[in-house]
Amino acid sequence: MFRARNAREFRDLSTNRAAVPVVDRDFSRTDRLLIRLPVYSNPAAFVTAKLASVRGAVMRSVDVEEGPGEWRSIDLPLAALASGDYQLSIVADSGDTRAEDTLNFRVTP
Repeated sequence: MFRARNAREFRDLSTNRAAVPVVDRDFSRTDRLLIRLPVYSNPAAFVTAKLASVRGAVMRSVDVEEGPGEWRSIDLPLAALASGDYQLSIVADSGDTRAEDTLNFRVTP
């Protein structure tokens, strides 16, 4: 997960494969997140993502972009989200194999 505070930072992050991810999971509403996902076992796997409240109520689907090789990426601007806790649920499905993960994060004013 990478944090960009403006359009230039986001552009730089999206082209820099050596960028260092953030450890923090508290973000400002002015931040824009770039989430990179490696899909190792089957690069042809279908990857989906959904944004949910901390209680698990799905708010919306999130677009997952194809990247080079086995990489996928998610562009998640936080400006439209209210302050609070959220979950990003990610599912990779290749037909015979399914992997799921959840990223928890907080949006602050």
